[in-house]
Amino acid sequence: MKVNRIQIKELFGHLDYNLDLDNLDLCIITGPNGYGKTILLKIINNALNGKFYFFEKLLFNEIVLTVNHIDIRINKIIAPLGAYTVLKSNNDEVNINIAGLEVNVDNEKFLYPFDLDYNLKNINYRDFETFYDIKEGLAKQRNIVSNEIDNLFLDEGDVLFIMDQRIFEFKRNKQEAVLHSLSEEMKSIFSKYIYESNVIAQKLDGSFPLRVFERENKTYNLSMLKERLYGLTTQKEKYISYGLLDESSIDDEQLSREMNSNESKEKLSVLELYLEDSLEKFKPYEFLLKKVKLFEDMVNKQGLAFKEISVHRDHGILIRSTNKNKETIELSSLSSGEQNQIILLYNLIFKTNTKSLVLIDEPEISLHVAWQTNIVKNLENIKQVNNIEQFIIATHSPHVIDGNWKITLDLFESRGKK
Repeated sequence: MKVNRIQIKELFGHLDYNLDLDNLDLCIITGPNGYGKTILLKIINNALNGKFYFFEKLLFNEIVLTVNHIDIRINKIIAPLGAYTVLKSNNDEVNINIAGLEVNVDNEKFLYPFDLDYNLKNINYRDFETFYDIKEGLAKQRNIVSNEIDNLFLDEGDVLFIMDQRIFEFKRNKQEAVLHSLSEEMKSIFSKYIYESNVIAQKLDGSFPLRVFERENKTYNLSMLKERLYGLTTQKEKYISYGLLDESSIDDEQLSREMNSNESKEKLSVLELYLEDSLEKFKPYEFLLKKVKLFEDMVNKQGLAFKEISVHRDHGILIRSTNKNKETIELSSLSSGEQNQIILLYNLIFKTNTKSLVLIDEPEISLHVAWQTNIVKNLENIKQVNNIEQFIIATHSPHVIDGNWKITLDLFESRGKK
């Protein structure tokens, strides 16, 4: 999913923007406080996720968001109740105007009513039945518009919005540390890929005997098969270090020693099929560890102070001291900068997929200047691994920009005042 253009008239009552992002896979938005950097990210996130209630309190005249070359045009309106919904009670005496939005999606118009509570002072209703009838009808209409957006971009990727406050979040009316939650989530991610590998293994094992008999009669290179067997052993050792396999999974070295040049073609045929199946079974692991290694390398290269990070199936995210004793360090004892860095990279690497649109608000928060200058480079590396469609960053920091003015849009210079 990619944002091609953002047009806004009278944002906050006095700012016009016409921002062209069509050629920017990585876009940095900067500008003074109060010019709407964060608001732009929120507009994109809420519009593409069908959360149009966000626009109720936002002051603007018109917004046109072009995504994948499809226009989403948003205007505030006041319309009669009957324009939004038909009442079950058929109460003709209900004659009120409701504030809402006119949303044009790819030249198809939808009316999105705001919540009725916002308009209570303007409502005359005879009884509670009529009142809740109205609320139900308006809620259904809101869902229609939201579902239209979801269906329009269903196969076009998702939107990830990484907000500026990253260290804590509120769940069940209490504050929780995000990094601890991500460590638990990492365990679940490992379990998911182990399950995928097991599904592949069951399918291959079920058809293994039949496929042995179907093998073509051919000549086998013993030394090449030994090399492949050695490579498989090396792979298994890597998987064991991350907890994806147990120690008993390595028995290929003994097999390699016992192989000799007099082995029958039948045995070598079975061995080749075993090697091919093993590589197929481990494909989910390779995909996972490509992300895990990128995560570990990026965090450790940033230079955690006297610490290093690792990932494991049983422990999730693990922090150890770099001294000779390698003590385990509690996640909560990391500095705010270290936590922000880990959380940011985790979100970017493990919560994005092909075609993702990623919005990042103030990635520089709590980060040392040296870390800030690596942000664009890190994003470019992550983009290659995950095939992310587009990054849009809002920042105050010249160190994040780091001379990349060709991909930077300055809202101060881009504004059109009223």
